[in-house]
Amino acid sequence: MTDISSENLSEVLFKPTRKSLETSFISNSVAELPKSGIKTSFDTSCWFRQLSETYWGWLGCDMIKIKSAIARIAASKGQRTREGILDTVYEYGPGNWIYEFSMLGRDSNLEAQKVEEAGDKEEAYRLYRLAYLYYDIASYPHLRGDELGSQATLQHYINYRKAAQLAEGDFVEIKFHVAGERQQASAFIHTPDKTKLCPCVIVCSNLQNLATEYLRIYRECFYPHGIALVACDLPGMGLNSNISLTPETGIIHSALIDYIKSSVPFIDQSRIGVMAQRFGGNVAVHLLTQKEPDIKCCCIIGPLINEYFTNKEFMVKTPSMQRANIANKMNFDAAQWDNVIPQLQAYSVKKQGVLNGLHLDLPIYIVGFEGDYLCPKADLQLLKYACKNAELEILSLESDEHAFNVFAKTLKKVTDWLVSQLKSAE
Repeated sequence: MTDISSENLSEVLFKPTRKSLETSFISNSVAELPKSGIKTSFDTSCWFRQLSETYWGWLGCDMIKIKSAIARIAASKGQRTREGILDTVYEYGPGNWIYEFSMLGRDSNLEAQKVEEAGDKEEAYRLYRLAYLYYDIASYPHLRGDELGSQATLQHYINYRKAAQLAEGDFVEIKFHVAGERQQASAFIHTPDKTKLCPCVIVCSNLQNLATEYLRIYRECFYPHGIALVACDLPGMGLNSNISLTPETGIIHSALIDYIKSSVPFIDQSRIGVMAQRFGGNVAVHLLTQKEPDIKCCCIIGPLINEYFTNKEFMVKTPSMQRANIANKMNFDAAQWDNVIPQLQAYSVKKQGVLNGLHLDLPIYIVGFEGDYLCPKADLQLLKYACKNAELEILSLESDEHAFNVFAKTLKKVTDWLVSQLKSAE
């Protein structure tokens, strides 16, 4: 019997088995991947995964290490499951996506343990945070049924908890019941002081991003103002991967608010804000219609509420990773994409009639981007007309401005607005 205590945990967990499918085949059984017809900032021609290097850099990753890992994957002579697709090296070893980024996570974890033992809490926090981010990338795009990816996710949460415990304030992990589900959902609460009543921001993240990625925002934007952050994965994602995605996208977050009201005494129930982006915007719309009296304010960034789900021409051009991701959360095979497309219409809040006759009273800040093919101006206006007290801002993506700067500026606007709304209620 293997003595895990005498071996590196990553080495034990990631021992490959012949049963493990390579990630691009999870929920995507076709041998040849479809080519995207959509122009994006990502080069998807020879990659299954979208390379979100700008975003990973903003999160705090070492970009030299990120680029080196990507270069090793690209240059690998290992056997690939898909010809010409660089990140499909099958064997768990050098050149395999999960391996390369898991090794970065392992190295950061080992460094973190050393400095923590030496008493340097701040440096230990930084290194544990790096570790969980690298394991996050290793498991990306977080598909259910990806065995090796799930093992990276496990390591991700181990290191996340270590980082969260070393961050400012208090850290609480909660589990709560969701109506109609046999298994409980999970969320993390970061609060400046659980002996005091604090306002909070609940995040509704994207469909390909874990909610743990908001720790930096809590530390830099909310903690200094005495505001808590509640990080909760979407259905089919991370700790909530056991709950299937359905057109009732707000089911977990609605149950979360009920739990906060009944069982979290250090959260000020009169000052609960919501921050949502992309698919999380769809979640937020459902949440607002169900829980408006319990929400003080809401900010929604580039929400996927109608066009993304109803434009067949666009859906035909959807990149391979996005197809696999969507199909995976809905329990479909992306190889039958023509069968998935009609099912997606059910996720349109316009088709659902959710916004019909709706006039929300709470302050809402809606942020969009010029030329955004996922969230056009018509969708933004649709949401604005359903709100009596909505502020709509459409940001221009200047050709000479780096995407990093646009992303950073957007987050600054959003978090400043949320802070002002929640603090004004004091």
